[in-house]
Amino acid sequence: IMSIKAIPTAEYLQRIQPQTMTVNLLVGVISIAPARTVTTRKAGHEMDIIELTVGDETKAGFTISSWHQAQDSQQRHKIEDKSRTVLSSLRPQDVVLIERVALSSFRNAVFGQSLNRRATKNTTAFTVLHKAHDFRADSAQDSTFPLAVEHKLERVRDWVSSFVGPSGKRKAQLEPLPRAGSKKKGKSAVIEEFLPADSQP
Repeated sequence: IMSIKAIPTAEYLQRIQPQTMTVNLLVGVISIAPARTVTTRKAGHEMDIIELTVGDETKAGFTISSWHQAQDSQQRHKIEDKSRTVLSSLRPQDVVLIERVALSSFRNAVFGQSLNRRATKNTTAFTVLHKAHDFRADSAQDSTFPLAVEHKLERVRDWVSSFVGPSGKRKAQLEPLPRAGSKKKGKSAVIEEFLPADSQP
């Protein structure tokens, strides 16, 4: 598991192109944006993007974009999207393990995104380890993790409790957060497909 502060620079990611570096992150959720629909320029596919802003005890404000087939298309073809289901349940202060995050850069800023399912057999996985606003047991309680992961989980939980908790709790009490899987109204944007065909390091 890589700490956010240890994520390589944009210069390094540009040097290793066309390879794409993937990392595993154990992070606390700061905010989740409603899904927005875009149209990819190369293939013309409609995709929904769900953006998370996350942090850990080393650094805050890292953005991860999770790409999904458009919700209308999923419903029409009865496609089950487990990652989207997990993302729709996330709230600020939750702690999540995100495996196989692809790193990209734009204008010298580094961000993460889910792996392109059309380019690689591997996919980005989201596992909730701690639900901040749920009185039920943590998702990870019955799981066995290496000691280093358990220590990391404890540090991230302490961090979100100290730095994310107050605003997250107030917002949860005053107004419901938009569901991450819900679609944001607006025109579709035409964007580039970021991941190259070779999406593995």
